[in-house]
Amino acid sequence: MARELGLGGNPKLIHDGQTGLLFDPDNREQLAQCLRLLIENGDLRKETAARAARAIAERFSLRAAADRMAKIYLGRLEAHQMATRNPAFVTSEAAGRAEFRTTPRFRWRRGH
Repeated sequence: MARELGLGGNPKLIHDGQTGLLFDPDNREQLAQCLRLLIENGDLRKETAARAARAIAERFSLRAAADRMAKIYLGRLEAHQMATRNPAFVTSEAAGRAEFRTTPRFRWRRGH
């Protein structure tokens, strides 16, 4: 069971009825209903806990973190390789992805 406090944390971690039960922290009756439901239904309690454990393992395992980091580095490497082949191609740090410049890198002066 999970309690959504609205005091930080990640509300995307808990999916009501799937990986936990959400309730209004100021509503004691909702809390009591969630507790009764879990106390009276052992299968629901076990299934919810198993789904929550799987979701956490999939999202926050060392493997998942390494895959996310590899994706970032490979994207930066690809952007660098494209930039060295095509000077009009640059990366956008803010967007975190590669894109083509819309303005030239330099301007020609008259008389030169």
